[in-house]
Amino acid sequence: MSIEQFEVVFGSPGFAREIYAAYSAQFDAISNLEILMNDLFRFSDDGAREPSQAVVCLLVRVTGELLNDVLLLAGHGRGIAAIIITRSMFERTVTAEYLRRNPGDAEDFRQYGHIQKWNRYQELSKSSPEKAKEIAPETVTKWEADYRSVVSRFTGKGGKVRKQWHKKRISEMARDIDRLKQYETPYSLAASFHHGNFEGVTAYFDHGSLRVSPSHCWVKQALESAHCYLLQALDTLNESLHAGSDEGIRAAEEEFKRVWTIK
Repeated sequence: MSIEQFEVVFGSPGFAREIYAAYSAQFDAISNLEILMNDLFRFSDDGAREPSQAVVCLLVRVTGELLNDVLLLAGHGRGIAAIIITRSMFERTVTAEYLRRNPGDAEDFRQYGHIQKWNRYQELSKSSPEKAKEIAPETVTKWEADYRSVVSRFTGKGGKVRKQWHKKRISEMARDIDRLKQYETPYSLAASFHHGNFEGVTAYFDHGSLRVSPSHCWVKQALESAHCYLLQALDTLNESLHAGSDEGIRAAEEEFKRVWTIK
């Protein structure tokens, strides 16, 4: 039998209609937000002149892509998986706002990529030396040179290279930008789902039985979190670029409150 002889279906298209019926106002509000997002992205093509602005724009663009992943999963009744994606949205949104407020740190964000690339190569050389040999010598030489040119930025007094681009953890950045409550509740729950601790594993069960997907379970939480994080990210981008979309942002904030019945 050839593939042309049967229909290939992923997810639960029928259930997606049920999810939309339950959250039509929320989906429509998110769709409106995507219009604002695309307008800001078009502005950023010419408006991102400073290095920090370019990094903020990059983070916000990825946040927008992650929103589509959340919609796809939530729309097919995979609420827990969707919430796991919102964790990534939160981290990028917090980092973007932190860098907007601390633009001098943006270069560390960029340059730490050289540390990661060289470390990846070192690990590959240990675990799969034959695979590592397939990489062109001139490429390896460049990676090492790039690493050596920036490693002092990330080296502590004891000569130890730190394991992340910034000295502060995401929780500390969230605190600094007044989003610690988001970190302590929706984000930490998403982290449990991601890491599979007791809280995260038992979320898949209902009265002792494994919950069968698709379902409405956790869909509302995933959609609300994703909507919130994208709105915050776009506010950050607007402020960073001085794009002049303040009125659109405020209108989107009011619509967010309305559809999620937040006073």
